[in-house]
Amino acid sequence: MKLRDVIEEILRTRDFQLGDVDGFLVGQRGDLEVAFCLLSPDSPNMVERFLDTFSGFDGRKVVASLYQDLPYHLEGEVFLWDREAIEHEIGRMHVERIIGEPDLGFVDELSATDYPRMISPEELERLGSQDLSRRILRPNLDIKAVRNLSNRTVGGFRHHLELIPYYVYAYRCRVRIGDEDKGLSTGTIAVNALNQEIVTFKGSLDAVCDLDLRHRRMEPLVDGEDAETLVMSEIIRKHTVKREVVWGNETATVTEEKRYAPTMEDLVVDDLGIYYVPIWCVEGVKGEMYVNANTGKVIRESYHRS
Repeated sequence: MKLRDVIEEILRTRDFQLGDVDGFLVGQRGDLEVAFCLLSPDSPNMVERFLDTFSGFDGRKVVASLYQDLPYHLEGEVFLWDREAIEHEIGRMHVERIIGEPDLGFVDELSATDYPRMISPEELERLGSQDLSRRILRPNLDIKAVRNLSNRTVGGFRHHLELIPYYVYAYRCRVRIGDEDKGLSTGTIAVNALNQEIVTFKGSLDAVCDLDLRHRRMEPLVDGEDAETLVMSEIIRKHTVKREVVWGNETATVTEEKRYAPTMEDLVVDDLGIYYVPIWCVEGVKGEMYVNANTGKVIRESYHRS
């Protein structure tokens, strides 16, 4: 069985009508058209010919290969299916036949619409007066880097990007210990709009409005007013100071702990709106990994028990 036979079978599971354009496989379902470039070991210039053939093509373009590295520099212009993606689709087909229900696969991403382009800094400045309710912290870890990272750890075979919403606030807090003014503390704090986790953001909020990378955007589950209440409580907690106070006379000495907490008058909190944090979610043969694509930090990794 050839790679083309496998891809055709995958497309038929989603009711695509199949055709051929200049030797390249093309699938159509309703208004959706998808063109495939199926690489083989003896096809070094096929990608260039594929891009020339479909330069004015309005549908999706996929480059797939079982044998060689894919042109990751084209990510965003085309969909890339490597051996792991193709193996996943083959497995998905068999699972669907067993359970009799459709399962989400890479082929379903071809019909998704939430993959807009990355805008330039000039365009972002021009949009400055608009409501940027879809701001995304800029991903600095691309798919190639996260593949390399996960291959060395959990043996990653599936990688997808999720955008997690956070309510973000800038704050200024006057810190006092009794009558002594200790100065002004400032920072940026955020609430995960899915699970209410509170985190501190460091550095500038380098954001874009849209992404080239394929992704899934999660929508807030936490109410904005609840998030602000959580933030106020957290700022007060972080800036509450404990001191031991000793007092007494010649016959007795008493030591007590006093707490000096900021009042609401000591706080200024600015609502910066919602920012989406890009998280790489990795499934691997050894376990799972979650990586912040903005900072490059591994958030969590877990391994299967052997």
